[in-house]
Amino acid sequence: PKGKEITFIKPDLVAQVNFTEWTSDLVLRHPTFQGLRKDKKASQVVIEDLGISVEEDEIEESSPKKKSRGKGESQAALKSEMKSEMTADDSDETESRSTKKSKRVSKAKSSARSSSPVKKRGKGRHPGLSHPDKLLYPTAGFTKDRVATYYDNVAKHMMPHLENRPIAMVRCPEGEGSECFFQKKLGFHKGVALKTAKVQGQKNKQEELVYTNSAAGLIELVQMGVLEIHVWGAEVDNLMHPNLIVFDLDPEESVDFSVVKKTAVSIRDLLEDMNLKSFVSTTGGKGLHIRVPIVPEHDYDQIKAFSLAVVRHLEKQHPDLYTTQISKSKRNGRIFLDYLRNGYGATAIVPYSLRNKPDATASVPLSWKELTSLKSAGAFTLEDVERRLAGRGKDPWLGYFKLRQRLRLK
Repeated sequence: PKGKEITFIKPDLVAQVNFTEWTSDLVLRHPTFQGLRKDKKASQVVIEDLGISVEEDEIEESSPKKKSRGKGESQAALKSEMKSEMTADDSDETESRSTKKSKRVSKAKSSARSSSPVKKRGKGRHPGLSHPDKLLYPTAGFTKDRVATYYDNVAKHMMPHLENRPIAMVRCPEGEGSECFFQKKLGFHKGVALKTAKVQGQKNKQEELVYTNSAAGLIELVQMGVLEIHVWGAEVDNLMHPNLIVFDLDPEESVDFSVVKKTAVSIRDLLEDMNLKSFVSTTGGKGLHIRVPIVPEHDYDQIKAFSLAVVRHLEKQHPDLYTTQISKSKRNGRIFLDYLRNGYGATAIVPYSLRNKPDATASVPLSWKELTSLKSAGAFTLEDVERRLAGRGKDPWLGYFKLRQRLRLK
């Protein structure tokens, strides 16, 4: 012991203490003494699943006719823009991302919610799932067990998008509406299906990554109170070469959703000009994601420069509708065309993941035809997704995993 005047004795009394979280060195943060517990013995006290928060980031969130385009919107024009972006000064982006890292994610909702009656919809039990009747979505009435059942039902469709990819988690141990945090490491949680890998990353830094290759890993995430699952654009065994490009359309509140849909189609058409097939999904929040699977042969700087060139092309055409600036002040009445999902260590919500929203909405893959009638990016709840998959015929992303698309950057 460092303190010379400290005397350590065998624990005898049990105290009730409220606190915000455990630190990485097993110290309580913001503890407040509530009283002694005469109903418990010291020998009964154990450290429950800690799930230390070790890294934080910002968490978010009629058929449009295909326009005929002149040669001015050609692939050559985009290549020229991309080359200029690869040499541009990114100091403003670096500053904004470092600011994001220090931001704590908190989804504080109205306390009135807790006073309204809720129907617990838990069914069955999952081995290893503690407190299965705990409400993870109080407004919707979904218990921990019900959420686990959802992931059982979607695992076949979800796992191909999740396997072998580093995971980032939005953990809300007390459920939606409580304090949440963004986490990229397991902390003190010791998973069986959740794996860790130590991989050489950017600037020769060793990265400790979390991933899973089995549906059981989804249940372990539920046990940890994970409400959102985000993934890297690369796989664990080829970390420095992404095989996925994500365009995140993040509209300001006043933007009509029809404009978001038309924007998605515009990006699709630009990509088609470059012989790249893209796929659209809801985010479960406000916007849409456009995904482009590619052969993993370029680094993050090249991929990010390419994605920036695509969205800058739109921004220059319609500066009143779009911005590529991350600053909230630049988004007034505009859609933020987020290309930053393609940077090293950046993540995007994985298809079929639930979101930290009152109605338990999810990110759902769509066909481009379905996009026509979509009312909002949060149109699908947990139960909607289950019904959709149960009665579904053709896969909306048919051929996604068979594509071997190459970027022509030279």
